[in-house]
Amino acid sequence: IFSKETTQYYPIPLRLGLEVMIQLNNNLFIIRIVRNVHSSLQPGYICEGKRQSSGINTSASAAITSVYQSIFDSKTKYAGLSYLGLDQPETAQKLLEGITFHPFIVELENITVFVSCLGKITISNTNKIGYAASLFHKYRRIQSVFYQHINKDFFVITIYQNSQIVAEYKDTSPNAIWNKTGILTSILGDTLFVINHSMTLDKIDQARQKLYSCQLPNQCMLTDWNNEIIMEHLYELYLKRNIRRSVEWRQIFQNWIQQKSNIIELYTHFGKVYDSNYVFQERELHAWCMMLRAAGYTNITPYNKDVSYNEFWTNAPDPEKNREIIAKLYAEGLLSVTSPAGALWDCFRSSYNANSKGIDGKTRILSIIAEKFTYKEIIEQLEVIINGPGCPALEKPIIVRSKMSEVKEKEFQLFFADKTNVNMSSYKIDAKTQLPVLYLKDQKSAFWEKFSATYPNGMKHTSFMFHLQNSCYKYRENLGGLCITCNDYGYQPFENLIELVTINFSNKIQRDQLIHELEWLRCHLKRDYERELFVNENGMADHVDCINHCLLFVFRECMHQHFSRCQECDKIFTLFKDLTDRLDAIHHPKLLEYQEQLICYLAHQTHKAYLNVQFNSILRKLDSYS
Repeated sequence: IFSKETTQYYPIPLRLGLEVMIQLNNNLFIIRIVRNVHSSLQPGYICEGKRQSSGINTSASAAITSVYQSIFDSKTKYAGLSYLGLDQPETAQKLLEGITFHPFIVELENITVFVSCLGKITISNTNKIGYAASLFHKYRRIQSVFYQHINKDFFVITIYQNSQIVAEYKDTSPNAIWNKTGILTSILGDTLFVINHSMTLDKIDQARQKLYSCQLPNQCMLTDWNNEIIMEHLYELYLKRNIRRSVEWRQIFQNWIQQKSNIIELYTHFGKVYDSNYVFQERELHAWCMMLRAAGYTNITPYNKDVSYNEFWTNAPDPEKNREIIAKLYAEGLLSVTSPAGALWDCFRSSYNANSKGIDGKTRILSIIAEKFTYKEIIEQLEVIINGPGCPALEKPIIVRSKMSEVKEKEFQLFFADKTNVNMSSYKIDAKTQLPVLYLKDQKSAFWEKFSATYPNGMKHTSFMFHLQNSCYKYRENLGGLCITCNDYGYQPFENLIELVTINFSNKIQRDQLIHELEWLRCHLKRDYERELFVNENGMADHVDCINHCLLFVFRECMHQHFSRCQECDKIFTLFKDLTDRLDAIHHPKLLEYQEQLICYLAHQTHKAYLNVQFNSILRKLDSYS
């Protein structure tokens, strides 16, 4: 739908899910835009009123008219789009919210070219991958849509008639590909693609300028500290997820600007913003250090943390002079950075030396003090020995400490006890832990994101990955440990199909495309399909608009209509139909057998996903005594 503003036409998108309520003959009607089940290139329209529904129609007029005539038993007809309010500026502005690129039209002699995508644009340059434009013209005496686009390797023209692909051409240049079609030979292919047209180049320049204006640096200098946009960007990048929202983080920088010296002691400076008794966590300190470095600060501390926890930072453009000053002050003992631990050992040693020796000539350390330290520390710091002559033999205890708290360990175990995350092997046992092998259903990085969202105060990323290594959790290992159904009906048919395509298709492009579609279907059935199924935590299934994912429809309990289908799930049928049309009849029985096996595997995945939720639902009902 296009609207005109002064002398320019601009498109108004018909967004899926758009609902408009209108009043006709003192009755309310609702018009809804949905997916068209017959053509993915066109929208569908549904009109509802007085418990009457039109079903999915190809036009708003047909939807409104059918319901109105059914309710009032009349022959009145309505022009549907005029009732959607698209001619109103408020409606158009609402529909255009969040849209960064507006498709546009280029007029060429007697041909109108609709540019729908400019491709991937970067600040430095633009590669034309993803560019798309279309035009109407007759192909074999039938009005058709010529869809021009550019992929990684070729310029492509796909010709549609009645939303069906009737021809496709590929070549390395626009002129060569249009010569192949034999259509519009009087016009150069470069002209028909309009990628070098002045209007297209202007749109690309505008997009690049907009991208440049939105590109914010990940670092700044002292002169940028008063730039709210840059500092807010750095805060979002480094601090927001790691410090409390109540902290006046900007005051840290303002206090530094106002003081005369470039050098600060970090914790003293933080004390002006944080509470005096506040204890910093390691993650928070690390985030602050990253923020300070990004803002142009430099750490000039001349010693490590074994000496003292005090840190000195500077915001000078040339930090080397300040580094030399702090190093010289430290070398001459003018910095009060004595380690608390060092002071303790000095007092301990002085007390040890001041103690008078016993009758046997040995100096003993009070156990009430010595038991607070390890033998190794006492030997190194005080240069003493244990178990010497005349001393009772000491039995060194074996101390076993867990580096992870019991609560965090239990959270990790509960997460991977959920069968939506793992598949348990039917017979394989991990040699180290003697536990059944658990096959991860997704990559480790994806599981970490899910785990950190579920348990935000749980174990850290490094500990999480360490627990997954050399344990009973396996990913992309030999899948012989899975159930026989998954192996025979889910994995073996794809191997056979890929082998069949490899043998019978000599054209490399066609062969690679079919193998890619088979691997995509295998990935969808194995991983993505289970995620589309929705079951509540109590184990009950709800209605889903997509018929492929509605479990109530599977159980024959769904009383609602379904207005969409999953294109990825339907590939079980469309892909096999394509293979049947391309391969000789001798292969058709095998294709039918493989298709039936995959349908059985799909049912097996559905059954397994549903039962896994039932298992978790039962676990939630258990009390503390299980």
